Amino acid sequence: MDNFLSHPSVEYIPLSIINPREGEWQNPFDSKPFFFIYQDRDSLAAKLISYGLPQINPSAEEMNDYLVVVSLDFIIKRGYFRFLTVKLVGEARENSYQIFYLTKKYFPRRVLHFAFYTEEGEKISWENVEIKSSL
Repeated sequence: MDNFLSHPSVEYIPLSIINPREGEWQNPFDSKPFFFIYQDRDSLAAKLISYGLPQINPSAEEMNDYLVVVSLDFIIKRGYFRFLTVKLVGEARENSYQIFYLTKKYFPRRVLHFAFYTEEGEKISWENVEIKSSL
């Protein structure tokens, strides 16, 4: 069993990291890896501008079907979902960013716990996010 999974792997839904974009980013905060999850284009665009990251322009349909994840100083390799928890596994990488999509089709419309884990099972960052209904 993987170090970050607390149940047998067959009890998890594997999540695809869709359309990942990666690059270099100068972290002005001198902080540990962190991330943001977006469900609307305006908030996403404002955050990308404020952090000096490249703009992406997801369609309204994409924003209905997917969450946009912006990861700073951490690169995600794979993800898993079980009950109300999304576990995203990867590696810390200083001065990097990653932007990708996660499907919402498995997620109930309520608050979910999102967490970044290393391959060794160390929990790096986490956030609770309310999943909004598709429009």
